[in-house]
Amino acid sequence: MASAKTGAASPPGLSPRPALVSEHYHALLRCLQASDDGIGGEVPRAIGVTSCHAGEGVTTVATNMALAAASAGRGPVLLVDANSRKPRIHRLFRLPPTDGFSDAVTGRAGVFDCVVPSPIQHLSLLLAGNAWKAQTPACDPGAVEEVLDSVKHVFPLTIVDLPPATEMTSCFTIAGKLDGIVLVISQDRVDPATALRTKSRLQQVRARLLGVVYNRRR
Repeated sequence: MASAKTGAASPPGLSPRPALVSEHYHALLRCLQASDDGIGGEVPRAIGVTSCHAGEGVTTVATNMALAAASAGRGPVLLVDANSRKPRIHRLFRLPPTDGFSDAVTGRAGVFDCVVPSPIQHLSLLLAGNAWKAQTPACDPGAVEEVLDSVKHVFPLTIVDLPPATEMTSCFTIAGKLDGIVLVISQDRVDPATALRTKSRLQQVRARLLGVVYNRRR
């Protein structure tokens, strides 16, 4: 497909994507953005990616989704690192840590003062920031919603790298303010009962599950 070949390469910290892998992410985006039921008939514009446990490949999936969208000409795309306790996106793009999502949510900085360009055409970044480095954040849902509404006025698509969906993270507060969630499930780490429990907890905060990425399938 032509659009899969027009984008820039992967960021320096991420291995180059084979054509087949790239096409899988384009197909995933097409499926997700065709899921327009449940939000007034609107296409999801702010999509979060999370998992049942840490280390299941959330950052890789979120980054590749953003790269696929940017290369497909879907307008300016924003990739947000909302996993402030274990941020990785600045490392993938080899950027120094700077003010980001946590600073915007806590009011320490304006959201668009924190958005930085990436080396990839049509892709901008909102890094994790500095406000939540040393503690588990008590997220203000209203502030999260305000930040997300602001970026949605500028970016047709925002992909949010969320922390794992556990009690000790801000995942649930943020997930409930997004247009939809993709759940990454690692075959060798997550049993069906855990996956269903995570799904139920996301639904309890009114998060809309758009789909599942079954990762590391042998």
